[in-house]
This record gives sequence, structure tokens and C-alpha cells, in this order.
Amino acid sequence: MYAGPVGWAAGYFSPPGPMQGEGGLNFSCRLGNDRGDNFPGAFRHYSLEEFLPGMEALASAWEEGAAMIDEALQEDDGIHAREERAAVHCAAASFRSTVHLLRIVQIKLAKGEASGPDYLAIQQKELANAEKLLPWLQVDDRQGFHAEARAHFFDAERVRRKIGRLKELLADR
Repeated sequence: MYAGPVGWAAGYFSPPGPMQGEGGLNFSCRLGNDRGDNFPGAFRHYSLEEFLPGMEALASAWEEGAAMIDEALQEDDGIHAREERAAVHCAAASFRSTVHLLRIVQIKLAKGEASGPDYLAIQQKELANAEKLLPWLQVDDRQGFHAEARAHFFDAERVRRKIGRLKELLADR
């Protein structure tokens, strides 16, 4: 997970076409925010096909956990409750964005490019995920910060831009 997109997928838009970022990201704390969907260092110990089901299970578990914390804290509108909820929802969205990006990477590896209805269906799901994420980033702007890199790998502004790009892509559908 360290060499892959978990920390930054929520703010990354994977465009149609071939792999982006040739030479790719070998470690997640790389300074700057140049990202792409070519990150072969993430699959040294486990293949994409082995990793993806676990990532799907992790995303689903965090989404279930987010629903449980919402229920547990529904009567508490204090700052600490809001920040706790934001942290859980941001983690869940980040894991779901990772699943979506890895599915796009699968398409790019199999076909040489991402296009067509399968790619667009994933991006439609990612649009819904990003729209759910954005309000939580506005609750707690610490989310998406990577201390080792001393940078936000995703934040409200980056997610807004991603939403805009996704809407443009899907409007052409």
C-alpha cells in the first residue's frame, strides 16, 4: 500500500487513454504532486489481481464503519465528533478511490488504454465517491495531509477539480 495510490487516489483523476506518468511513482511520499496511474512498485510482492480483492474488502469495511460511526454520533454535533466522522469518511473514500483507480489500471494494462463503457462506469462511481468526500474535507482540512511528504495529497480544492473533470468526461458520454 505504501508504494501505491492509497494516499493520493482520492485527489487523482485518471484520464482516458494509455498509462499516465511513465516511470511512475515508486514510493508514496515522493515530494510534489506529480501522480500517474503507472506505479509498478506497488505490485512487487502481490500482483494487481491479488491486491484488488483485499482493497475492495478494505473499502467496503470502512464504508460500513462510517455508517456505524454516523449512527453512534448522530446526536453529537461537537467539533470532536465532526472531526472523527470526517476522518472515517475520508479514509473510506480514499480506499474506494484506490479501488476505482486500480480497476482503471487493470483496463489500461489489458487494453493498452482506458476507454469505453467499463472505464466510464468506474468514473461514474468515482464521481459519486468524490462528491461524498468533498463535504468531509471541508469539515477537517487536515485530511489528505501526508506528513512525510509535507504536503496534502488530496484536499477540498483538488477534489473539486477532480469532480469538474469527471463531470466533463461523463457529459461527453
